[in-house]
Amino acid sequence: MFRAGLAAGLLLSLLLAGPTASELLAGEFTSIQPLFRGVPLTPRRPEDISVQVKLRNDRPLYAQFRYGSEDSTLVTVVVDRASGASFDLYVDVDRDRIVELEERVPEAGPTRRVNLDAEFVQGEELRRVRRTVAFRLGRTGRTLSLATADLVRHRTQLAGRTVAVVRVDGDANGFFSDCRDRLWVDLNRDGRWDPLSEQFPYGPLVVLNGQ
Repeated sequence: MFRAGLAAGLLLSLLLAGPTASELLAGEFTSIQPLFRGVPLTPRRPEDISVQVKLRNDRPLYAQFRYGSEDSTLVTVVVDRASGASFDLYVDVDRDRIVELEERVPEAGPTRRVNLDAEFVQGEELRRVRRTVAFRLGRTGRTLSLATADLVRHRTQLAGRTVAVVRVDGDANGFFSDCRDRLWVDLNRDGRWDPLSEQFPYGPLVVLNGQ
């Protein structure tokens, strides 16, 4: 059994050990999946967006979202559907409001991945942290979801034992310490990551085993 004080100590150690490039993983833990959030698609192109590619569909769909802090620059996505399930996906990764050919995401089925910076302001400085973002187009072709595909791995001491800990971005904003993020703790150290007993909401206090 684990005391709440140990849980608080675990959370504090994770807060002090921010994610580094060596800790970011993509797909190593197959039982821990990225958490997707939906973004609305619309046929109306944003007025300040310039599309400098020849699209296959004369009615493409557009989406805009913020990746990083709430005041970060909008990221624009263009979904260019062809026949059947075929589509092209463009992501304005440099946030310059210009959709260019080199911003086309390589085809890889309904879920596609691209490198995208999480953008946030620290003091008076604009900072960017590279992430891998997954985009998933729904079966109807009119819904789009995104998720941070990276996971953050730690090893920490808990009740005198070394346990593995994984953090998941639960709201797809590029951060790993928000209230909607998820914390996985391999309590029995079997490497199987039980979603019922080893997954916890991230918060000021993490309760393990009901304590």
